[in-house]
Amino acid sequence: MSRTYDNVLVFGASGAVGSYVALEAQKRGAKVWLAMRDPSKPLPIIPSEVEKGGNFKRVQADLADTASVAKAVAQSGAKAAYLYLVYNTPDFMRSALQAMRDNGVEHVVFLSTYLIKTEGKELRATPPTDQLTYAHAQGEIAIEDTGFPYFTSLRPGWFASNYFRVNFVPAVKPPKATIVAGYESTLFDDITPEDIGAVGGAVLVQRPSDAKKETIWLSGPELGSAQERWETIKRITGRDEIDTTPITREQYLEGGVAAGFPRPLLESLLHSFGLSKEADYAARPEFEVGIANIEKYAGRPAMKFADYIEAHKAEWVAA
Repeated sequence: MSRTYDNVLVFGASGAVGSYVALEAQKRGAKVWLAMRDPSKPLPIIPSEVEKGGNFKRVQADLADTASVAKAVAQSGAKAAYLYLVYNTPDFMRSALQAMRDNGVEHVVFLSTYLIKTEGKELRATPPTDQLTYAHAQGEIAIEDTGFPYFTSLRPGWFASNYFRVNFVPAVKPPKATIVAGYESTLFDDITPEDIGAVGGAVLVQRPSDAKKETIWLSGPELGSAQERWETIKRITGRDEIDTTPITREQYLEGGVAAGFPRPLLESLLHSFGLSKEADYAARPEFEVGIANIEKYAGRPAMKFADYIEAHKAEWVAA
């Protein structure tokens, strides 16, 4: 019988998804420990009055620092933890995961990616040439090998937040949208951090099953190309000056490296763009299942892209 956890630990609580995981978990009655590298950091998504009035507690922890993870888990006494992939750990977080297990965590909810289509032996055979898929597969494998009794893998599609966080360059005049030439027909489902976090928080508090591993696909409710999404952004925000002229593949790579992203990761993203050009995207079983899973676990329909931009309009206007 699946278990309800009333004391949970959320790593990366200052990030968008982590904040929404924390809010949903608290809404469902759990005490939520907000694990942060810098506990003094403001949380824009969790207003101070909400944090003070709710059952939240901050704790210092860094998934790249095993000792801090062990201390945070011991201090919290949590049996369930939400976490994300940290790319700069040579062991794909194995030491941090072992510290969680040694200190009593029995259920892990991991933010993975829909690019992983396999389980078991096929998962372990994921080639390192596709870095984005490989790194998340290694994260899942590390969790499996650590021996947690219960493991829930969240596999969301494309993040709607990436248009602002990754693909928008406001510092130039006119501000630039990053659309790669040759991928104009690429389709994106654009799931929102709110929806990922709502499902993550729900299954963190109420374990979805007694299976050793549960995989939950998550999708935005509609498909659209980058060009279509940017037209929606411009229409809703009034930012008609945003330049949506496509750039070359090399310009994309150079700009990403300059912004601090590893080139192999950017090349992996371009590879996944190519996969999304397939005409049968909507026919993939995980797409429809991913839409249904949001309503199943969060208790409401998935948020449409236009509604997401409307909700975050102030960010775009201020940028």
